[in-house]
Amino acid sequence: MSNGITLNWVPLPGADILSYRLYRSMIGFKVSIVDPALLVGLDIVLTTQVGTPQTITFSGPTSVLDQINDQIIGAHAYAAADPLADYFFVRSDVRVQPGAINITGGTANLLLGIVPRLITERSESILLATIAALPDETETVEYIDLDGVSEDYYALSTVNHLADESIKSTFRQPIDLSGPLCVLEGIVQDLSGRRVTDAKVTVTLMGTPQLAGSSGQISNKPIRTLSGPDGRYSLAVLQGATIRIDIPLTGYSREVLVPQKQFMFVTDLGSDDSANLNIDRNPGFY
Repeated sequence: MSNGITLNWVPLPGADILSYRLYRSMIGFKVSIVDPALLVGLDIVLTTQVGTPQTITFSGPTSVLDQINDQIIGAHAYAAADPLADYFFVRSDVRVQPGAINITGGTANLLLGIVPRLITERSESILLATIAALPDETETVEYIDLDGVSEDYYALSTVNHLADESIKSTFRQPIDLSGPLCVLEGIVQDLSGRRVTDAKVTVTLMGTPQLAGSSGQISNKPIRTLSGPDGRYSLAVLQGATIRIDIPLTGYSREVLVPQKQFMFVTDLGSDDSANLNIDRNPGFY
């Protein structure tokens, strides 16, 4: 199906991270591998972006994967990269919007581990793997998804030593980036010092960085996240870009130059004249 997708990210030095959870979203679903003899006379009922209802009926000793491929229109079944896997995939032939698979019924669903539902771009996510944090905080974390394709979307969360999981990052496709990134991390607190959960944080591009050897275009569309259960948030932005950070809940707005570093706490960024809220550089109060 593919040569897989290599994913890597820079750890957050000083953050309490026990492990990372990696999620994948695709226009497709997993199917349990079962003995074809158990499925004779049973079926799956679905539609794809083609729009016409399809009934896939199982009728012989041929593998379930092959029987699906012999009948389905607008999608294909693919074996998992792991030869010991007890599942395979069915993916839409149109792997981004308006691609879709709508499982509407079927008598084989229970045996195949299928749940009737509409699957569209980023409509659901599957926990792909849990990756332990590396002892060396400066070492890049890497994971290879052998079953991944470039049209898939991926998201990442972190788990601390109290087993608290952060919110997932925004689902993104594994495309080449236009320059080196800096992960900015901060904490949202109210005036009483309590950490605020689910506070909206928005970063807007104000000035394009100078990227040596790059002629690509950079979108000025804002990127957003929410603070996690401990009030923390993090966003990956291009080094050298001038950005504005806005947290409407606290009235915070600040324009900064992203440093040429892989990681930086927002409190460690240099002060500027465009901040609308003057505060002491106390950890947490930003």
